[in-house]
Amino acid sequence: MKYATAMDVFIVLCFFSVFMALVEFALINFIDTLIKNRKKKEAEKEERAKQRVEKAKVLWEKTVVVGVVVAAAAAAAAAQFLCFSFLGSLEHKTEAPEFLSK
Repeated sequence: MKYATAMDVFIVLCFFSVFMALVEFALINFIDTLIKNRKKKEAEKEERAKQRVEKAKVLWEKTVVVGVVVAAAAAAAAAQFLCFSFLGSLEHKTEAPEFLSK
């Protein structure tokens, strides 16, 4: 019968420790890659959110400018309508429109 000697136990422990060092390296590398990818995705998500906020600000400013221009144009058109209506009533020697006589 062959018995296990101290040298056999030592060799088995050496193989086991080398294998476990390899497993440790693979695990640490996997966890590190996982963390880097999550941080990268979070940074990209924040960047997209900032870009959406900037686009919204620009759109809001354009909307406000267009709204002011439209409001000014509407006011000018209303004033023009009132003037021509009033002048037209003077040319035809009729009374001013009801909304001006109040």
